[in-house]
Amino acid sequence: FATFAGLMIPIHLAIGVVEGLVTSAVLIFVYKMRPEILECATERKPLNKVSVKKVAIVMLALTLLVAGGLSLLASSYPDGLEWSIEKTTGSAELASEESLHEAAAQVQEGTAIMPDYDYKDGGDSVIPGTTAAGLIGAGITLVIVCACAAGVYLVKKRRNKPPVGV
Repeated sequence: FATFAGLMIPIHLAIGVVEGLVTSAVLIFVYKMRPEILECATERKPLNKVSVKKVAIVMLALTLLVAGGLSLLASSYPDGLEWSIEKTTGSAELASEESLHEAAAQVQEGTAIMPDYDYKDGGDSVIPGTTAAGLIGAGITLVIVCACAAGVYLVKKRRNKPPVGV
């Protein structure tokens, strides 16, 4: 475990630093271009000057660009976890003879929509597998976020209703 952690922690620390820098760059850009967006968010005030529809359209377009376009640049090399496992064990796959591990692997193989971010049959398609996987993942995330937002809205609406019979 110590060898594995010693290999994995620095890689993920570097990834975290890069993600933090990208997030900082986005926030600085938004602050320089439209500071009222961040000010309203920190003060929990409504955005009267900003069209929610326009912001949603821009965010959707950026999401499609990143999920569908930048996914083409995804590396075929192992990620940090896979690399750490391979360096620790000498193999990219963990060998296990436990029935639970084998059962879980069979369930994953049977239910995976896009194993390894590609089509199950590996066939040719107009849309590359990584692009399709990025778009499907973004779509699933959008559905989950909308469902959570709808749930929060319904709970707030119910809390603001006066009790029946009062």
